[in-house]
Amino acid sequence: MGCRCESPQLKTEYKNENDFSHPSSEKKLKFIDIPFKEINLKHVSSKSFLNNNFFEKKYVLPIQNYSLNNLTNSLFYYINLIRTDPINFIEIIKKYIEKIIKKNNIFYIEINKDFYITLNKGKIIFEECIELLKNIKNKKRFILNDSLKFNFEDMFNNNIIEKSNEIEYYTSINFLEKILVYKKNEIYNFYDIKAFHYDKGSDNTEASAVLQIVDDSQADFFRRKNLLSNFDYIGISTLKLKDNVYCYYLLFANKK
Repeated sequence: MGCRCESPQLKTEYKNENDFSHPSSEKKLKFIDIPFKEINLKHVSSKSFLNNNFFEKKYVLPIQNYSLNNLTNSLFYYINLIRTDPINFIEIIKKYIEKIIKKNNIFYIEINKDFYITLNKGKIIFEECIELLKNIKNKKRFILNDSLKFNFEDMFNNNIIEKSNEIEYYTSINFLEKILVYKKNEIYNFYDIKAFHYDKGSDNTEASAVLQIVDDSQADFFRRKNLLSNFDYIGISTLKLKDNVYCYYLLFANKK
């Protein structure tokens, strides 16, 4: 999910620094201020193109409800499959290698019919990831923790975040800063946030897991590192941005 990136930095009044990361939007960003922490969140573009001018005209306001739990639970399943059975997950990655194409010197991968996402280096990074997974030890399962999920509806209702017809807003610095600050305040006494990233794509959670672990972006494999980390808990939040366009927000933490 590559792009040609810049690195603007937001001001922060906090001194301690952790590195959080994640690919998906137009810029590589260095930020973010949340209480008691300064997070360095690197953010790399995930562009999509469709044969029918998918991103033109009107957008549907995001939807979050219990029906999205199926996507959350499905993505959680694939993430733990990566951790507990990497050899079998390699076969899934191989399936997606066959879906990579090159057009005008840019690599794309087909996620769903006529839905493509840009890559940075293409097959070579997928093959490198396969070699990595062949040689790592199985890891413990993440524990899915509802306390680490973002309650977007509550934040909308309390004017913490606003709704927008522009889907890019939901992966912007402004939006991400607000949801992370809100969550940090909410769980500060109980959990220590360790990492964060997101993935913008389709309802194909298998593909999302593949793209996160392969992490063919310009973000120094931060998403891959998060998925293979030794953190205990994960929260996965899902927003539907429009028909068959979803964003998955992943928050990693340990108990204090």
